[in-house]
Amino acid sequence: MVQLANQLAARRAARQKHLPPDLQQSMDAAISKLKKARLADTARQQGDLMPDFTLLDHLGQPYRLSEQLIRGPVVINFFCGGWGPFSTLQLQALQQLQPDFQRIGASLLGITPQKQALNQMLARQLTVAFPLLCDRHNELAYQCGLAVELPAEMIDALEQLGVDLPEFNDSEGWIMPMPASYVVTPDRRIEYAYIDEDFSYRAEPYELLLALMNRERELLGYSHS
Repeated sequence: MVQLANQLAARRAARQKHLPPDLQQSMDAAISKLKKARLADTARQQGDLMPDFTLLDHLGQPYRLSEQLIRGPVVINFFCGGWGPFSTLQLQALQQLQPDFQRIGASLLGITPQKQALNQMLARQLTVAFPLLCDRHNELAYQCGLAVELPAEMIDALEQLGVDLPEFNDSEGWIMPMPASYVVTPDRRIEYAYIDEDFSYRAEPYELLLALMNRERELLGYSHS
């Protein structure tokens, strides 16, 4: 199985090769600003509680975290939207491992601020079999400390690339969640957390699976003590 990190690296290399130099410099400058602000440090981390929430999935059905956690752990993945190539690579990689997550009693979940109709199109396009939830106005992302207002350099670059974020998100601002993945246990405790200010990096799906497997081993060990 090809690691997601390798796919992301190849996509970054392709972007470096094909993007006009001024756009690449603008995006690099924007990411540098976000990194210097150390925004990931203030987001929800391992050991914190994940807020309970109810959001509409890509089919327009309500999804409540606490109800799903009754069945087992939930792996939550925040992403910017289907317009982002790094996000689509992440979703496809997660889908490949979905049977493995299901075998250990865990469920997958994607959360994005883009409109529900776009989530429905994205799920169909990528043949994603897990829910894609619409976090309107990034309300949950704000609660988790993940919502960031994009620097002017990145807004300008995205506009030149034809990305109309306010239209995609049905919102007035240029705000996105940082890429983040969480393994949440039935008591809403965050067992594993990955957050990055750089939108071209994501958690490796196998690491999320490994965190769940390690938790299962610990629980089995406690049960025999």
